[in-house]
Amino acid sequence: VTLFAYGQTGAGKTFTMSGVPGMLGVSPRTITEIYDVIEKGKSRYNYTVMGSMLELYRQDLVDLLAKGNPAAEKHKLNVRVEKS
Repeated sequence: VTLFAYGQTGAGKTFTMSGVPGMLGVSPRTITEIYDVIEKGKSRYNYTVMGSMLELYRQDLVDLLAKGNPAAEKHKLNVRVEKS
């Protein structure tokens, strides 16, 4: 599953993806659905769930789940482009 939000600052991407208490956004509802499907199929299948959360802002790709000091600079990832 891939969730993608695109838009200018202030357009509501964070609200749409995360939601607020009592009104969950797309991300928590999708995660809940994934685990509901796993629960229903666990007698027939084995599942592996992995996740990542990335932010692309201008030219920077940032791992939003990187461990460490939240006050420290965000961990920027390298973007590789195929030269062709």
